[in-house]
Parts: sequence; structure tokens; C-alpha cells
Amino acid sequence: MLTLTAFFMLLAGIAAYDCRYRKIPDRFVLLLGIVGAASVFIMPETEISSRLAGIFAASLPLFFTTMLFPGAFGGGDIKLMAAAGLFLGGEQAVRALLWGIVSGGIYAAVCLLSGRKGRKDRFAFGPFLCIGIVLAYFWDI
Repeated sequence: MLTLTAFFMLLAGIAAYDCRYRKIPDRFVLLLGIVGAASVFIMPETEISSRLAGIFAASLPLFFTTMLFPGAFGGGDIKLMAAAGLFLGGEQAVRALLWGIVSGGIYAAVCLLSGRKGRKDRFAFGPFLCIGIVLAYFWDI
């Protein structure tokens, strides 16, 4: 229970920080990775092979998208999904990414339609990834 609480508290901190500063500090991602590594022993129902796949399942698509379209995602977003993937496992990491994209897309559509943001405006994507991570975790419970 302590591991899960720490995981969700870190996600809340990451989301709040990214909303305010549009940056995800490496120390937050490192702590999330430590919690993910601890969960290997504390929450053994997710296999190690799935956790290792989770590191890459969502972070690599973000990385390659950013290579093709510079600035599409920040490095913090990529590292966040790698650390979360270690905690969640491969299948849930992909779900988390999809939920993050959907929730971020809804936010972007509302901002565009309301005129609060234009097509070229950027927004913090980390909070939506954090929402996706939480939704993906509870998907299988």
C-alpha cells in the first residue's frame, strides 16, 4: 500500500509541477523509477518481463515521434512513461499512453474550440500522461 501511495503522490506532484512550469524534473522521474523498481518485489503479480517491456512500450513511441517532429513531446514525458512502464508493465503502459493521448486530445480540442489556444500553442502533456497512468492502473483491478 505504501508503494502505491508513493507512486500516486509522485504522479500528482509531477502533474502539478508540469502544469506550472511545463517541465518534469529528473528527480521526480528518478523517484518514480525507484518506486517502480521496488514494486518488482512488493507487487510480484506483474512479471519482470512485462515490466521491462513497459519501460519501452510507451516511451519509445514518444521518443520516435519527437525525433520525427521535434518538440512534439518533451524529454520529461518520455522519461515519465519509461518509469511508469516499469511500475505498470507493458500492456498497461500502452494503455496509459493511449489514455494520456485521448485526455490530452480532448483538452486540446476544447481549448481550440473555445479560442483559449491556437493550433501552434503548446501545453503541458505530463498531467495527461499522469491521468492515463492512473486510469491504466485501475483498468485491471
